[in-house]
Amino acid sequence: AFLAGQPARMSFLARGSPEESLGSYIGMTSSVFSGSRLVGPVVSGYLAESLGYRLAFELLAAASFTGLILFIIISAGVKLRPLARSSGLKEAYSRLLRPPRHVIGVLSYVAIDRLGWSLWFPLLTAHLYNNGYTESEAGLIVTLSGTVQTVLLPLTGRLSDITTPGLVLAASEASGVLAALLLSNPVPEERAYLAALFMGMSIALWVPGYNTLIAKIVGGSGEAYAAANTVRSVAGAPAPYIGGVFYEAVSPAAPYLASAVILGAAGIAAWRLRNGAKRGGLYDTGWP
Repeated sequence: AFLAGQPARMSFLARGSPEESLGSYIGMTSSVFSGSRLVGPVVSGYLAESLGYRLAFELLAAASFTGLILFIIISAGVKLRPLARSSGLKEAYSRLLRPPRHVIGVLSYVAIDRLGWSLWFPLLTAHLYNNGYTESEAGLIVTLSGTVQTVLLPLTGRLSDITTPGLVLAASEASGVLAALLLSNPVPEERAYLAALFMGMSIALWVPGYNTLIAKIVGGSGEAYAAANTVRSVAGAPAPYIGGVFYEAVSPAAPYLASAVILGAAGIAAWRLRNGAKRGGLYDTGWP
């Protein structure tokens, strides 16, 4: 459901929002989404404890269904920009395997970024435990990162509109490098909390930067977002295992230091995309 909804949601925003304010709309929407993810675990845990798992799941399903009905009602009056053309399933997969030349740079960037983050992000809480942090302290660090992300998203969305998505993404990668370097040795605790701030800042910059970049260079279609997300998923799939091997066979700092190098390369790639020509743009499928 999540993988189906993400490209549809971003395509809806790209085709239904004013082009000059797309980053702001993405930032505001993503901030609400991020905020609900902060509150959701607490609420669902309370429901499960007080009402039981079955009733809790039924209530959460009812909430999702209510959201669906509200979206159908509210979105009925939204005028979406028409796509230049639609493609069949076979053509979509063919173009993913052999993307146009101007798309290759964007897809390469998102692959490098996902590889760098995935080396250590799944290991984060275990890494904190190994360095003497308690479960509550590790949870607080992750929550702090999510809170920073939620608060900054509207601002970084606007920043994507008044500058360029590539510039915002370069700043995101720089923040990610600082977070990885600090977490390579998260003692004393000030280093871990500072890393959480940089993590939240990095993700807050990345979400509107990435989604605006796809819309303006690759195109605002669901196919364009799905293709970029597919490349990210494939690039990130082996990375947690590789990071785990580095952690055990080399040193606990190894996946973080390797990530810092990779995210630095991603930052350079994003910087080179900062003045990329708007090929397909919001009105096209992005695969001319």
